[in-house]
Amino acid sequence: MDLSPLFFVAVGGLLGAFVAGSILYFVFESRNQTLSKGMLALSAKNADKLLEKGLYDDALSIYRNVLQELRRENDPGLYGRVLNNMGMCLYHLASKGEKKENLEKAVSAFEQALKVLRPDTHPEDYASLKNNLGNAFSALAEITDREENLRKAMACYEDALKIRTVEKHPVDHAMTQNNLGNLHSTLARTSEGEEEIRKAIAAYEEALRIFDEVGDRENYAAAQNNLAVAYRVLSEKTDREENLRRAIAACEKALEVRTPDEYPAEYAATQNNLANAYRALAETTDREENLRRALAACNEALRVKTAEASPDDYAAMEQNLGSILTAISGADNLKRAIESFKQALKVRTADKYPLDYASIHNDLGNALSALAALGESPEENLKAAVEAYKKALTIRTADEHPADFAATIQNLGNAYLELSAIEDTEENLIEAVAALEEAVKIRTAEKNPEGYAITKSKLGDAYRKLAEASALDEYREKAVAAYEESVAHLSPESGPALFAATHNSLGLAYGSLSAVRDREENLSKAISAFERALTVRTGEKMPLEYAETRRNMGAAYKELSGSQDREENLLKALESYEEALKYSLTLKALKG
Repeated sequence: MDLSPLFFVAVGGLLGAFVAGSILYFVFESRNQTLSKGMLALSAKNADKLLEKGLYDDALSIYRNVLQELRRENDPGLYGRVLNNMGMCLYHLASKGEKKENLEKAVSAFEQALKVLRPDTHPEDYASLKNNLGNAFSALAEITDREENLRKAMACYEDALKIRTVEKHPVDHAMTQNNLGNLHSTLARTSEGEEEIRKAIAAYEEALRIFDEVGDRENYAAAQNNLAVAYRVLSEKTDREENLRRAIAACEKALEVRTPDEYPAEYAATQNNLANAYRALAETTDREENLRRALAACNEALRVKTAEASPDDYAAMEQNLGSILTAISGADNLKRAIESFKQALKVRTADKYPLDYASIHNDLGNALSALAALGESPEENLKAAVEAYKKALTIRTADEHPADFAATIQNLGNAYLELSAIEDTEENLIEAVAALEEAVKIRTAEKNPEGYAITKSKLGDAYRKLAEASALDEYREKAVAAYEESVAHLSPESGPALFAATHNSLGLAYGSLSAVRDREENLSKAISAFERALTVRTGEKMPLEYAETRRNMGAAYKELSGSQDREENLLKALESYEEALKYSLTLKALKG
């Protein structure tokens, strides 16, 4: 078919128009994409400002909108940074509520960002992401899969430090070292040795050196605060007083920067940390003065931090206040402590803060037990203590948290022991024995000789009382064996009060055993145990306890006089009774 020239002209015109239109379309589309990309970058910058101001919900909303419009391949750098900042928003929001859910979302955001920001193309962003991901895993470890999440956090920090070298990125290096210190400090709380906590201290000191050199006061104060926590943990393992004083010194250095006007939240956190250190120091020296300082620091923290502004931090401070008031003791203080623990539990629920929930219930049980010991509704308070300890043990299991499990189940055993004096004697003593036997499986002589000795001493008390209640001779023998195991790991220098009390109890156990076998031998062993107790329990230093042991010794000599050296042993019995009476009358006169 022949085609006319007009046809070619028409077709040529249409093709020309199509090509021109296509060119214009791509020009305008490219321009629109550039404008859109610019608008998205601007939106992201606005969200960054909100993030810096702590308006995490608002920032997160904008970041999500940006991500819906932004294509990864168009600007991988911006795409990855938006994901990172989304993760940061979620990480901070976790401290305000829905902790597990928000932290898991933060981890997901950081991991998605790492698919875009690779170490070969975006090394600094990659290192920052790894650091942030490590922080999220560390926080998540407090709630679930502790070992796994801490291991993941450690790997993240180590990856970050490969890029964040002290030569090229000193401040970033210091920040990651600080985070690494936090991780080692967390691991140290459940490890037996000193290795982890010493690694934490080394990491903090490295961070402090750099922050001091560059004049970064804010991060310097944060690292000092963390160092204080590390020294407090180390004090539980060695050189208690020395390390607690180091913890206090670190807090004071942090407070030189963290003033209530400039850094109110951080100031409150460090005051709370200072209160913890003074409370621990009160167990070693100057009890009254250090508890007074602990209470002052805790009240100062609570003055600045309100429940409305930061419920999570406020709950931690309420728990600390409760612990300090429990240590100070007295009915009014114990009642205030119980109320503080109940306030903390309104925030620290089992589903959101399982470890804190368990810790507070353990402390609550201690306060209730102490109140019962003062004669304040003993049956009611001891039963409430038992329930509190049982709630703690739903989280503190022997497999996942052995040290905490041992501490709480021993407290439970002690509560049952005290309750046995009020009701259901044999039943409660059997419960006490079961709990204390579980505790001693973990508090072994090799790993924790002091804790082992304490638990064995309490177990001896339970066996001895159960022997009286059940009339079963096997418990008499078990009581003696438990006390002997305890005193084998005690000395009058390291723990004089417990050394003396356990020897006094050992004497009673031998006296009980003498009623069923080897009368003379066991009475002689009883007298020997009382004599060891009296090396510590002197009339001048411990008159009440001295009188008690003298009375027990008098009874043993009286019993022994029935089978050997009658006159001599009766004279010794009389001498012991007279000594006991003298100090009993002296104490009565002083009270009168």
